[in-house]
Amino acid sequence: MLSDTSELVFKNAGDSTVYSTKQESSILRGDRRHLYRGPSEWDQCVATIESPSHISFQIINGEEVLGINKPGWFSNHRAFYLSGIEFKWEGFSKVTDETGDKWVEVETPWFGWGKLCDLTVTYLNEDMRDALIATFVARHWGHQRAQSDADYARRRAGR
Repeated sequence: MLSDTSELVFKNAGDSTVYSTKQESSILRGDRRHLYRGPSEWDQCVATIESPSHISFQIINGEEVLGINKPGWFSNHRAFYLSGIEFKWEGFSKVTDETGDKWVEVETPWFGWGKLCDLTVTYLNEDMRDALIATFVARHWGHQRAQSDADYARRRAGR
């Protein structure tokens, strides 16, 4: 997966774009991220990330909303539910279901120019893959916000 400051591009081993994101800024709605299947120019938006804890999926008969729980005081796990199954992000390293099966694994490369990580999705059902990638985008955005807030606080403290 490649990243610039706000956009993400997910590529397969053949270097084809599988997913991409696009940021939308609005005075009324604030920032949002759109997740596309393929390049964003194809206009196949599958999810809109309203905030790091609120994702809306585009489905035929309306809209399905997925919420990601905030971590507890002593845990970095972020839970979410899909098709009645509880999934957990364990830090940024993996997603497991309630039985402990691993659905997503994230590996940070020791070197990769512009490369954020290697993301492996175990199960290939397209709707599940869309949801798992959307939760990664939401987690990444939340991490970016936290870093930005910390940088701002350090700058203010240095005055």
